[in-house]
Amino acid sequence: VPNFINATLPAHERITAQEIDSYFRQELIYKRNQRMGRRVKDLLEEYPNKSFFFAFGAGHFMGNNTVIDVLRREGYEVEHTPAGQAI
Repeated sequence: VPNFINATLPAHERITAQEIDSYFRQELIYKRNQRMGRRVKDLLEEYPNKSFFFAFGAGHFMGNNTVIDVLRREGYEVEHTPAGQAI
């Protein structure tokens, strides 16, 4: 995710850029991942005897508070399956 903060900006514009950066990270990344993690958790709990395969775009796995982080905080064990490995 690009950073909106540019060291060449004047101080007052740098503060605004930091606020924008923080807002977008919170709203577009963290809250989105929280919603996606909750949806996965809800499906797993609603249908405990079913098998699921969930696929997410790369943005859901970058940085902190990823979908995986959300599920692990809920007590789920999440395993990475490398490309080319049979499931």
